[in-house]
Amino acid sequence: MKKWIALFATVLGLGILFLTQNRDQNDSSPKKSLSATKSIRSMKASLQEKITHQSQEKINDPLNECDDLFEKLSLITFDELKDSINSIENSVESNCRNQMSEKLQPMLKMLMASCKPGEKFSAKDCEQFYTLLRSRAIATRMDKKLALEKWTESELMNSILWNFVEQPHPGKDNLAYNLKLINELLARVPDSYAASKAKFVHLLLQELLHKDISGSEELEATWRNLMEYGAEESLRYFPILKPMMRGDMKSFNQQVKIWQQNNPQDPMGYYYGAYASWKGENRNSTLNLLQKALSLDPNNEQIKNSLQAAKKGRFSDPIFTLNFGFSFDEI
Repeated sequence: MKKWIALFATVLGLGILFLTQNRDQNDSSPKKSLSATKSIRSMKASLQEKITHQSQEKINDPLNECDDLFEKLSLITFDELKDSINSIENSVESNCRNQMSEKLQPMLKMLMASCKPGEKFSAKDCEQFYTLLRSRAIATRMDKKLALEKWTESELMNSILWNFVEQPHPGKDNLAYNLKLINELLARVPDSYAASKAKFVHLLLQELLHKDISGSEELEATWRNLMEYGAEESLRYFPILKPMMRGDMKSFNQQVKIWQQNNPQDPMGYYYGAYASWKGENRNSTLNLLQKALSLDPNNEQIKNSLQAAKKGRFSDPIFTLNFGFSFDEI
């Protein structure tokens, strides 16, 4: 099933955060789900019951952007959105078009384009942008003065998602705050695979972006927990990536070669080997390994993009990516 995930792609040497709808072709659903997942639409139906902690008084959007619009988005269900998309568009045009930030303008534009009835209507795209904007609406409009234990699970999940997307290069304080929210969520639903995956991604970022190894043991414990329940394919590579994360390229190169020997049909083993060659400024080896990886997975855009960039790029260019993401189906 394709679904919204907050995806971290670190261009090895440069961190980038973005939200996308994606499913790795090699990824598989966990063999044993830590918690029963519910479809997005089924959860939308009970949305107003779940949002119980908004102030009785109207909470002004702290960014002062289209306050009425985001009040609607924080309360409306997906099916109701499709029926009222014209009135929402009129609200944008008449009340707040000039107040919209550069970040929100394209999101709202895509929401309007994909949700309006007609030939261009796309249920998939409509639901994507609705999910993102609704997360933003709930995260910015809820009463943050409430003690954390009084937040609903919906408020926690939406705040985690929006906080993650909002920061292109999250600082240590931002990561620490989101980890606090994630730990509160896990205290209530300790068997949540989604919350555990979110925790893994945030602890990984803490180490990758800020060289903060204080959470290393917790990171590895979270990874082991995810693997115990048959986590998706991409997480298998974490052990061979650890030396790279800590700047030990010699150990990383050794781990990659062992992986290639044990998994000769795995394209990502050659992809990470190409990264080691690139760091060693060996263009021919880089290209050969990327071509080997692509021969094993001809439709892999990640490999294609790196191969194209490696042909003419400088060795200082960040042309390799490492993708990890998390999703909350329940929001």
